[in-house]
Formats: sequence, structure tokens, C-alpha cells
Amino acid sequence: MSEHDVFIDAAGIAAYSGRSIETIRYWQRMGQLPHSAKVGRRRVWKRADIEAWLESKFAA
Repeated sequence: MSEHDVFIDAAGIAAYSGRSIETIRYWQRMGQLPHSAKVGRRRVWKRADIEAWLESKFAA
């Protein structure tokens, strides 16, 4: 499994969810996204955490 399969950045979340990158950054500032890590200059999330988080939105 490559790094691209494990981690996703804000632009990837925006593309995956159909929302703007500004919305993703807003959600991150408001603490609505799962925990992330800063890798170099990029903030990344575990792709599995983002997928689970989005699925939980449908279940709610």
C-alpha cells in the first residue's frame, strides 16, 4: 500500500466529498474532521478515518 492509499490531504477530501477546499479547511478549524497530522508542510488525514467519518454522517 502506498502513501497515496493511506493518507489524504485537504484537496483530496474536497474532491472525495464534493465540497470546496475552503469548506474542508473550515471543518478542520472547527474541529469537525478526524485528527490529522502535519507532514512537512502538508496536513494529512488517514483515508480510512475520513471514509468512516463521512459514512457516520449518513448514519446520523
